[in-house]
Amino acid sequence: MDVKDAKEFEEKADTVVFAIGLKPDKVLIQNQGIELDEWGYIKIDENGKTNLSNVYAGGDNTESKATVCRALAAGKKAALGIIKNVK
Repeated sequence: MDVKDAKEFEEKADTVVFAIGLKPDKVLIQNQGIELDEWGYIKIDENGKTNLSNVYAGGDNTESKATVCRALAAGKKAALGIIKNVK
């Protein structure tokens, strides 16, 4: 579609995911005691858990392949990790 052909429309939605590609404040993260890997991303285990008790991360903060789908998958993985940790 060419820009001149674009039309304005409204769409109803229950959930909207904003994917705006902001970079995290690494100094703030490190000041909280969260470990970063050699590339500057938050270091997590296979469940999305960081080095801090009950702190999980995912998405742009943990990997270079920053897409909405990967971020959603990371959120699901972290949620399942939290559930495993609570049990």
